[in-house]
Amino acid sequence: MKTKTLLMAIFSIFFIKGNSQNRINDWDIDKITQIQIENKTAENKTVTVEFNERGTIDFIFSYLKQIDFKTIDNLNFDKDDVLNRWVYKISFQGQRD
Repeated sequence: MKTKTLLMAIFSIFFIKGNSQNRINDWDIDKITQIQIENKTAENKTVTVEFNERGTIDFIFSYLKQIDFKTIDNLNFDKDDVLNRWVYKISFQGQRD
């Protein structure tokens, strides 16, 4: 239950600030072996949670496929500034290392 609550909190951020295209539908999800989610706290500490069970990975992807990610149309976008201010970072291992 704690894991599902954490996942819902993490993914709710995407409804507010989705800044990339949703290309997840093109991935071969069966080849993904692990999902790692990093959370940067207010004290600048990083908390890492790893998911490597097939059922949990499928649950995460079923949720991500429902999100309507947006693209950034501003050509003056400061990528370094945004990368320095990240709160959640999701890494996939397997097909998309």
